[in-house]
Amino acid sequence: MSKPVTVIIGANGQDGRILTEVLKKKRHDLILLGREGFDILKRSEVESLILQKPDFVYYLAAYHHPKDASLPDPYTLIKNSNEVNFIGYLNFLEAIRKISPSTKIFYASSCHIYDGCSEKLNELSPVNPKTPYAISKYAAQEMARYYREQHGTFASVGILFNHESKFRKAFLSHKIISTAKLIKKELSTVLEVGDLNAIVDWGSAYDYVEAMVTIMNLDTSDTFVIATGEGNSVKDFINIAFNKLDIDFSKHVQENLDILATPHQVRIGDPSKLFIKCGWKPKIGFKQLVESLIDE
Repeated sequence: MSKPVTVIIGANGQDGRILTEVLKKKRHDLILLGREGFDILKRSEVESLILQKPDFVYYLAAYHHPKDASLPDPYTLIKNSNEVNFIGYLNFLEAIRKISPSTKIFYASSCHIYDGCSEKLNELSPVNPKTPYAISKYAAQEMARYYREQHGTFASVGILFNHESKFRKAFLSHKIISTAKLIKKELSTVLEVGDLNAIVDWGSAYDYVEAMVTIMNLDTSDTFVIATGEGNSVKDFINIAFNKLDIDFSKHVQENLDILATPHQVRIGDPSKLFIKCGWKPKIGFKQLVESLIDE
């Protein structure tokens, strides 16, 4: 029996690197695409790739800016978000429709398509994307549904909530962990964060990648929330990290709401559908997740 052929777009990112490890163990033949050497915006290149009739395509590429990073001008931000998060994905959908209808494709959407609210968010919750990133992600998510319904394409979507690993850089979790280690080494004295009481649905990227693979092994495609269903505060995260390093939290952490580019919104996912259809549940709890980030 021949090995499955799998394409990973965004192979150099956090999820792409973990997925590569997972699928190597499952003995897939992998075609790994990063930011260099392949243009997702050129339909001819995408069609040439799909001519190889891959079994699976994971579209994990994304254009996104962390809240504390400087933004480009509005036009560039919108253009780049649309090209990477939507147009490139559309090129793969269309190539699969025309050339290889049996190929299954997965798209990584985002919880940022939702407003924050007190209710847990599922696949039927109202959406209200407010940034170029979120708008382009939701547009691609809807295009997947269109290709499913109109063309019978296996186009599954994972609405991913916050997920962490040692590979995730330039986000709050990385800032907390890296600064805590510097304080432990007496190379820094202060960790400044925007809102200690902000609530986040934090999961392990290893669990979420497992969910992606499980979704792709279903007989029919669909859209799934991938989340833990539990919220924890930034203060909780810091407490676990500092305790792991035997550092007194109160002596080193400062809250500064002024560093927040936008007000924090509480988004907690409801992964019930994923559990019912796939039997998936996160294996790594919050405390274990934070401590593993310290260990790694």
